[in-house]
Amino acid sequence: MRLKAFVCLLSAIFVAAAAPAPPPAEMLLGPPSGDELRAIRGLVHAGSIAEATRRLARIADSRTLYDLRMLREFEPLWNDPVAQTYLRPEDFASRHVAAARAKAEREPRDLHQQSNLLEVLLINSRYSEIVSSARETLSRLSSYGSNPEAEGWVRNNLAEALHFLGDYDAAAEAIRPVVRAATRRDAYLGNFSINYGLMSLRHGNYNEARYAARLATRGPITDYARSLIRYTDACALHGLGRDREAEKALNAMLASSGQTPSVTFDALLCFDRLDQAADVLVRMLADERLRARALRKLQGCTDHPMLPQSIREEHAKILALRDRPEVRRAIDAVAVIVDRPDLCGGVG
Repeated sequence: MRLKAFVCLLSAIFVAAAAPAPPPAEMLLGPPSGDELRAIRGLVHAGSIAEATRRLARIADSRTLYDLRMLREFEPLWNDPVAQTYLRPEDFASRHVAAARAKAEREPRDLHQQSNLLEVLLINSRYSEIVSSARETLSRLSSYGSNPEAEGWVRNNLAEALHFLGDYDAAAEAIRPVVRAATRRDAYLGNFSINYGLMSLRHGNYNEARYAARLATRGPITDYARSLIRYTDACALHGLGRDREAEKALNAMLASSGQTPSVTFDALLCFDRLDQAADVLVRMLADERLRARALRKLQGCTDHPMLPQSIREEHAKILALRDRPEVRRAIDAVAVIVDRPDLCGGVG
């Protein structure tokens, strides 16, 4: 599962640069708007590969670059010599990180930009670098001025990195200062409770996961956040061996309106309902709005010994699902899977 699923990049930002390495000028650090991707799609379909490449050159976000490299509708870009220079998977992470670092270095007193850099490092699985950078940032908070939300995201990203490195106790210590019920004024606080619950779930601290999930319900939340909360509660009950309650919670989640398909998929994996999980994947791959999310879930990655065992097991289930004939047919109809050279975990 995308463990930091509720986090979106904090903003779409523009930084300077011009070729794959170093990054190009006017580069889009965050996920491009739907309009930007629609424009590239339209240009590719119209055969305007040079103009599509010009727009592609501005994109630094590694998730978007993987989308462009995997979705068959962009295949003409894969075969263009200039576009190819921007679509090398081995460059995606360094391209994204370099753009974020350039932005943070130009605004060294902006805590928001420091938290953005940590977010990009997290997306690209640079866990050890996050730990050292985040701790240094927290040690000199007074030099940034008061920004509680940005400080919260710094702590959150530090906790996520420690979690992926297998150090749950340090992760919990890092994030607990900002785990609390959200208010209408400070709705972002609910994110940290949700993410703490997901970390606790992955490390087998099921009661703590349920506590964090309940805490997150006390403030304003989106349908996506509500999906994550339901998933955390149902999967934690399953882990506690409270099977009747767990099945009831899962079935209520599956029947609820506004349920997010990608979170439904994660819940089905937790309960080993693999036939249903495969059905969800096939439906996501057939839906243009959900296709890229499904493909990112199906990507392979580089294992590392400190990764929590539950995440390893989940990856193994996903790789087995992608080899099922019905899932393979759905993939082949729309995409080519490109595995990530980065460490497993990350944020899709």
